[in-house]
Formats: sequence, structure tokens, C-alpha cells
Amino acid sequence: MALRQDITERKLFNQQVLNSIITTQEQDREVFSEDLYEGLAQSLAALMMQVGVIELKIQNLADTDLKNSVAYIKKYIQENIENTRVLATSLMPRTMMRYGVEPSLRSYISKLHEQGERFIEFNCLLDGALDKDIEITLYRTIVAVLDKASVHRVPKVIIHINNKDNLSVVVEISCHKGEAEKCTIENQGYTPYQKRIELLGGNMFMQKLRDEILIITIKF
Repeated sequence: MALRQDITERKLFNQQVLNSIITTQEQDREVFSEDLYEGLAQSLAALMMQVGVIELKIQNLADTDLKNSVAYIKKYIQENIENTRVLATSLMPRTMMRYGVEPSLRSYISKLHEQGERFIEFNCLLDGALDKDIEITLYRTIVAVLDKASVHRVPKVIIHINNKDNLSVVVEISCHKGEAEKCTIENQGYTPYQKRIELLGGNMFMQKLRDEILIITIKF
């Protein structure tokens, strides 16, 4: 005795729902990012200018406490401007929407280098524009991998991206001895990114190369 049921329509419906959720999330991120960058960051910058005016007016005063307070306020505003811009960039890089995934990743890696994180080698050969949904998904996936690698203080990460035949991303991670076994898609929290990639028609998988080398491959 056998019981069969065609689940094709259900799977298509589930994919459509998931795709709709992802699209809505990305649109919300983009809007919120713009609000942060164009709204809050610019307002803080205007406030910084006013503090600068006050600083000029009191420069000849002998009140050291007042000068120190103004300097503290100025430093505090500047820190919040930078934090706001970083948050806006993490939500939706402005370069992503304008220029694509390569300059967005180079910008992100450059910021990590400025912070002293020098473990990344990035090689990218892309001929022509990519689908925007794929670009956003690749960016978020690679950034998640780099963030995880930074937390674990891995010795080196090498990223190769090219679309000579098909779009291919290979991330080679040099793990500390004995830690490559722990690195799976599930353990590292990459399952949501894997599902997004599959939804867009691609594949993401991980494999161990020798004892300390982990390879993450994404293909479309």
C-alpha cells in the first residue's frame, strides 16, 4: 500500500513566501539605513558644527572646565556620527546599491584593516553586473564569514570570486589546529545564508581540506 501526494505547488508557495520575507527585510534595511545616514548622521554633523562655533567663541576664555566640557561633547558627537555610519553601512552599504558587491566588500575589508584585522586576502574578477539579490546575499554571507573568522582570530582567510563560466565564490579559511572539525554550516550559523542562496538558485557547502583548512564554496 502506498500513499503519494504532489507537493510541488506547496514548495513553490513556500519559496514565494520566503522570497517575499527576504525582499521585505532588505527593503526595510535599505530604508532604515538611508534614514540613519541621511537623517541622524547629518543631524549630528550639523550639531557638531554648532559645537565648533561655540568652541571658537570660548577659545580665549580662561574657563578650563568649560573648554573641557565642550571638547568632551565634541568627541562624544563625533563617536556617535561614526557609530551611526557604521550601523547604516552594516544594514545596507551605500556602495552596494550604487556600485555592486566587489567595492562593497573591498570597503568592508578596508575598514577591518584599519582596525588592525589583517588576516584577509581578497581576489575578485567579475565581468559585468550581477543580479542585485545575488549581490546582496553574497555580501551578507561573506561578511558573516569574516565576522565569525574575526571572532575566532583565525590566521588567514582567502576569498576568490569570479564569474568566468558560472558565478563562483571560494572562501579558504585557515583554522587553528583541531578547530576545522567544529566548523560546519550548522555550527557556524550559516544555515539562513545557505537557504537564501538556494532560493536564488545557487548552492553553498563546506568541506575540510587537511586538518586546518576549511573551504566554503558558493556556486550559481
